[in-house]
Amino acid sequence: MRLPFIGQARVLDSLNYHDFRWVFVGSFASFMGMSMVLITQAWLVVKLSNDSPMALSMSIVTITAPMTIFSLLGGALADRVSRRRLVIVGQSGSAIMMFLMATLNVTDVITLWQVLGISLVNGSLMSFSMPSRQAMISDIVPQDRLMNAISLNNSSMNLTRILGYAIAGFLILFVGTSGVFYLISLVYI
Repeated sequence: MRLPFIGQARVLDSLNYHDFRWVFVGSFASFMGMSMVLITQAWLVVKLSNDSPMALSMSIVTITAPMTIFSLLGGALADRVSRRRLVIVGQSGSAIMMFLMATLNVTDVITLWQVLGISLVNGSLMSFSMPSRQAMISDIVPQDRLMNAISLNNSSMNLTRILGYAIAGFLILFVGTSGVFYLISLVYI
């Protein structure tokens, strides 16, 4: 089945490849979960720390610093180990971390330090799964469609930065932060 073309540019052309569609959907879900984690975790930290700007900064740093620092190692590892396995381990670990955060939150025993510790582990796991996920694209899409596939993947990541924050903020109103963390855990699975 051929997907629609827009003018002369074949914007969605790489979605004609079955394996890329799976990677695209999986990446979209993972990026969505990551965006939802950032806003939900930030809201939880603000509540736990009595509106401390320093605690809020620490919560963002604990998830993003490992992704920045360890992604080089994650990329090197993706060239030596099964990329699929790295993605599965990273996603599974992130799902477990979000389930743990949700459970600590719903039982009302969560502390700021637990949030920061879980965030550090989650950021480290993402630093290994994200490079592997991106490197998989070149394995499943022919060279002449590679730029299209990379562009679509990056576009989905940028879209989730808008949707993930908005959806998480909306869901916090109805299911609370623990409900959102449980949902993110399911998204990661």
